[in-house]
Amino acid sequence: CGRQPRNVHVIMMESLLDPRLFSDLELSRDPVHPDFAALFGDKVGLSVSPVFGGATSQAEFEVLCGVPAFERLSSVEFNTFTGAQAHCLPGLLAELGYRSIASNAYKPNFFNTQAAYRGIGFAEQQFPVEFFTLEPTYLKFGDPGDEEYLFDGDLFPQNLDFVRRHLEEHPGQPLFNYLLTIYGHTPNHLNPEKRPSFIELETKYLDDQLDRAVNQFYYRTEAIAHFVKELIALDPNSLIVIVSDHVPPLQYGPITYKAMNYMGNQEGSY
Repeated sequence: CGRQPRNVHVIMMESLLDPRLFSDLELSRDPVHPDFAALFGDKVGLSVSPVFGGATSQAEFEVLCGVPAFERLSSVEFNTFTGAQAHCLPGLLAELGYRSIASNAYKPNFFNTQAAYRGIGFAEQQFPVEFFTLEPTYLKFGDPGDEEYLFDGDLFPQNLDFVRRHLEEHPGQPLFNYLLTIYGHTPNHLNPEKRPSFIELETKYLDDQLDRAVNQFYYRTEAIAHFVKELIALDPNSLIVIVSDHVPPLQYGPITYKAMNYMGNQEGSY
């Protein structure tokens, strides 16, 4: 029909824990940032992750290839990739003319990622320049300080700048923009100066890591809301999918186990 194909943006969030899914967890205030609540409201859903508390690449495999990660050939499906084409979503979109690019906010040597991304169909791969010097990259990890991992609010603007350049330089080519975040990884450290902890657990089952994860969720939902607003303004006809890979390996205290039992393998999906 001659219509321009829609750009597709898939953002997989590291351990995006929604505290509202915990049973019997009371907090001193709403853990969702007001901007996120205003933008999404109750329009959120749940997805099922193949893993709990680790092995991000298993969730990546299922999202990008559309089949379950059964661990039949390896404990991690990515380890079986050689770079040979596997007919997954990025490759299929590339056959339709899409520019399929994967941006990973961490190191390229985890989970055989580079070979797996090639086999999945990504013609371009981006990792932070601090970890990836063989090819040009737009990503910078910087110095996350005591938080250890690149904050979502510092990662998203870099991806927005990339999308903006693509739209300017390749106006006729549709884009498949896949972004994997790293912030929220255990042990969920917070920078007290940049992101002070102000949501308290009002329960007899106190858990330091859960406390940090809850407060991180507030700042992460703020970053997501800002990113999505900017992305919609920049690319209004695009399809945007945001999903978590898995919940973090919280394993301290009775309330954690009760929450795990309640959640099963369900993940927040926005």
